[in-house]
Amino acid sequence: MFPIIKNVSYVSRVEMEKVDRLMEEKYKISLIQMMENAGRNLAVLANHIFLKKTNNDNKILILAGPGGNGGGAITAGRWLHSGGAQVKILISVPKHMMKGVPAIQIEIAENLGIEISTYSANHPPCYQNALIIDGIIGYGIKGEPRGIAKEMIDYANESSCRIISLDIPSGMDPDLGTIHKTFISAETTMTLALPKKAFINKNVSKATGKLFLANISVPPQLYKNDMKIENTEHIFKESDIVEIKQY
Repeated sequence: MFPIIKNVSYVSRVEMEKVDRLMEEKYKISLIQMMENAGRNLAVLANHIFLKKTNNDNKILILAGPGGNGGGAITAGRWLHSGGAQVKILISVPKHMMKGVPAIQIEIAENLGIEISTYSANHPPCYQNALIIDGIIGYGIKGEPRGIAKEMIDYANESSCRIISLDIPSGMDPDLGTIHKTFISAETTMTLALPKKAFINKNVSKATGKLFLANISVPPQLYKNDMKIENTEHIFKESDIVEIKQY
């Protein structure tokens, strides 16, 4: 059981981009540190709501795009693998096209012997009773999902697997809460740092499911002094993961 919070500020895509930039430039907290925190917390949440409560052989399927969202999902897969889960990773681009920190996470996962493959249209169905972790598209989404990203979203939704999304369900606009024709329908979403403005819209619950918020080590003074955002000082006082009471 995670603590429930009600009064919390919501951020736009532009504000979240500024948070990420200030973290690295002013506070010297690197992207790989933030991604590690995101992945660890996602693994903890997945373990709590899924692995400990079902008879499913601890099967995990990571669906990852090439961006930071995908990198966080891959990191979660590594943590779950270390805890004894059976983890497979499907990426939307060939491994050589992964860049930056997500490429590092792929390399680490590969070194640990985790099965990694590039998604294709003839990929076999998700194995039964698995948990899918959605890291296909993050808050940087621009327009309707297309190509392999669309195929991966359809693949997840058409499976019999439960789904948990990282930060924001793939296929949702982070500001308006607009849900595109193709979107992940998640049972649970774990958003990062602060909830996105999309989540204010009541209609998004069909995509997000239950909503949690995770600590990625953003200093409270960054919000208060640099961003002038209120209601952020004691969010994670009791736990690095909290449940957001939406409505």
